[in-house]
Amino acid sequence: MEFVAQSLLVTAVVWPLVLLALCAVPGNVARITPWLATAPLPALVAAFVSGGRFQALSPSAVMPFNLTITPPGAVLLGVSAFLWSLAALDLPRRLADNPHRLRFVTCWLLTLTGNLGVFMAADVQAFFLFYAMASLSAYGLVIHEETVEARHAGKVYIGFALLGEALLLMGLVLLVHNPVGGSFQIAEAVAALPDSPWFTATLVLLASSFALKLGLIPGHGWLPLAHSVAPAPASAVLSGAILNAGVMGLISFVPFHAELPGGYGLMVLGFATAFFGVAVGLTQKNPKSVLAYSSVSQMGFIAAVGGMGMSLGAIPDAVAITLPLAFYAAHHTLVKGGSFLAAGIAEVRGNSRFAPWILPAVLIGPGLAGLPFTGGMLAKVAVKDILGPGTPALLATVSSAATACLMTFFIFRLAQKKAAPGPGGGTMPMMTAWLLLALSALAAPWWFHALPGTISLAKALALPELWKAAWPIGLGVLLGIWLGAGDRLPRLPAGDIYQLAPALDGLLRCMRARIETSERFLRRWEVSATILVAFVVLLALMLHAYRG
Repeated sequence: MEFVAQSLLVTAVVWPLVLLALCAVPGNVARITPWLATAPLPALVAAFVSGGRFQALSPSAVMPFNLTITPPGAVLLGVSAFLWSLAALDLPRRLADNPHRLRFVTCWLLTLTGNLGVFMAADVQAFFLFYAMASLSAYGLVIHEETVEARHAGKVYIGFALLGEALLLMGLVLLVHNPVGGSFQIAEAVAALPDSPWFTATLVLLASSFALKLGLIPGHGWLPLAHSVAPAPASAVLSGAILNAGVMGLISFVPFHAELPGGYGLMVLGFATAFFGVAVGLTQKNPKSVLAYSSVSQMGFIAAVGGMGMSLGAIPDAVAITLPLAFYAAHHTLVKGGSFLAAGIAEVRGNSRFAPWILPAVLIGPGLAGLPFTGGMLAKVAVKDILGPGTPALLATVSSAATACLMTFFIFRLAQKKAAPGPGGGTMPMMTAWLLLALSALAAPWWFHALPGTISLAKALALPELWKAAWPIGLGVLLGIWLGAGDRLPRLPAGDIYQLAPALDGLLRCMRARIETSERFLRRWEVSATILVAFVVLLALMLHAYRG
């Protein structure tokens, strides 16, 4: 069994890179594209087989990093791999005869490898490499359409990504060089972090980096811009799976076992982001923009739960916090990934208000808010004990109503979407993926609940609990119907304050010509691909050499 576990961990990282290497053969990318759906399957099997029960793979010539699967990592790895596989089903159709197919496939596989690797990284070098690989490679997914909006979103995205990488690198350096217990092993370094003389600085740097990845205000600007312009399969993984890298960062690097400062501050920031995302999402017309702001809101709620977990003080077992966080994020992955695919179908086909394939959204949308008897209800119950009574519980109730309102509003925007001009093509692969994800969002949490430390079904299905969950969602749905059926709110562009700041153009005007010249050079595929691959290889070699 140990050999099987080690083989799965190796294959989970190596198989996407094998497909990437095969793409380097001239004219081979068209034959590789249908195989993209298989790239995440070894990781999916590894998550399913492990259940968080094994640690495997010490550094070797084959894999120079420590890899492991913890219980929260298994949950996030499994659902993320599942989403990546289903999202890839439509890529052969979508990329047929596309002039940027090679660039997209290369960035897809690098982002996939980095994203899944984050959930398995057991040492600092592996985490940083995979985190950077996922963040930087995703730029190619954002700009794929080559529209003015996509290019602008790409610039904003890469700026935030580089800032996040810089903060993460500084935090990891302080973590590793802790004079009272620094280590390259994440578990050992985090256990010793509370005794570090640089404890506060380390925690702030790491938390700030993960806050940017999660899209907490005011660092949220990249998320609605990038997720709105990317192709539907890319939007699905950007919003559904890649955001989980920030969740995994909080789970892996916050020492919940110790007395931590700043927990209430993170909670306040999280709830502020949750309500901000809903408020601005209700001003959007594009269904994908609505979903992007819903992701901002949901990541804010996860951050608020994490903040409350920090404020609980020393607890015997941090899994009591980290596993419910992973559970909630996993449900969000299934709902949001599927919803972005549904929006992609709407772009191709257009809709009538009662199109049958929209119907699952009627369940999984309010389910994200905790609708009784859906998987979302279990996800909400899982984090309820962390929030506790009082003001946090009240804010969580209001947040559920707000989420129900926004997702109902999304359903109306989806039903009103008209097909984009141009050939539509078949959408059966995307419809299949959407329906499977919708079904999984409803059913998978009922399987996850058996994991130790999550929830009690008897408690979740008690009549008082069902009523507490139902009435805020009912109010939210009614408000969402009222807002969605009319045009009652002003329109804000996706990106809100980052689109409404003309001063940025003034600051760059004097440098615009040089920037555009440099950008044209760097955007040439042979240049950008060489730089990207060289950066990843160089970073891996430097980290491996430094570790030695």
